[in-house]
Amino acid sequence: MYWKLLIFMKNKIRLILLVFITSIFSEANKSISNIEDIKIIFIYNANDGVINSLYDYAHRKISPSTYSCNLCFITYDNWQRNEIWSQYLSDLPMEVDFLYKDSIYKFSEFDIGFKLPIILLKEKGDISVLIKMDDINKCKNEIELIKLLDQKLISSGIIE
Repeated sequence: MYWKLLIFMKNKIRLILLVFITSIFSEANKSISNIEDIKIIFIYNANDGVINSLYDYAHRKISPSTYSCNLCFITYDNWQRNEIWSQYLSDLPMEVDFLYKDSIYKFSEFDIGFKLPIILLKEKGDISVLIKMDDINKCKNEIELIKLLDQKLISSGIIE
């Protein structure tokens, strides 16, 4: 009789554990599906293309104080995104997209009146400004930009 009670208790504990684990995964799946509806869009104040990249590289090296895209300046090394910034982007739980000022005109969903660079948030089809040009320009390096972006994502309730 005692062993039947033990088996019953073990099965009951297994059932409770199964229900608990199932509820955890269902909550995790809900937040993942919400993240799938979110995209961060970075728009550079620079033009796309190889020739423009060469020009921008030279401008950043020769006269950094007059370079008009602080987002480019603090997130790129010589020819590619710097390591810290790249790692941060790959760790974000949502999709990120990068546009250049000459390519935003192709998209009717963007208001062309934005001052660039800018970071936008697209959530369930709605686009809002996440970080304005003035705030990006206050950042002195990628660490400050990462902190600012994290603060905005936390205050928007997108990440914890």
